[in-house]
Amino acid sequence: MTNVKYQLPEDYNLNRRKFIKNLCLGTGAITLTPLLSQCSSSYQSELYARFLNPVSEAKPFFRWWWNGNQLSKKEILRELRLMKKAGIGGIEINPIAMPEQAEIINGKPVNWLSDEW
Repeated sequence: MTNVKYQLPEDYNLNRRKFIKNLCLGTGAITLTPLLSQCSSSYQSELYARFLNPVSEAKPFFRWWWNGNQLSKKEILRELRLMKKAGIGGIEINPIAMPEQAEIINGKPVNWLSDEW
């Protein structure tokens, strides 16, 4: 039987250090992954819930043009309900004047900023 000695390569200690370092990093990553994913999923589920049911301030707003201030309380309430149902968060009312020759279609125009308006 021949006695053969095995000789270690010169960079053995470097490779060993690299292996131990990678092993520690891998073990840490495996240990922390469930914790991080749990935090991430709870954040995502909260964000998703907020996205499904946003507060009014986060919903779209738009301008609502009131042509000639020809208004009726019944129609305003109907349209507001429809807008709310559609997910509108708010409106900016913009009354605009109609030309004198325009046909009055909804009774007498309401004066701007009056109690009735």
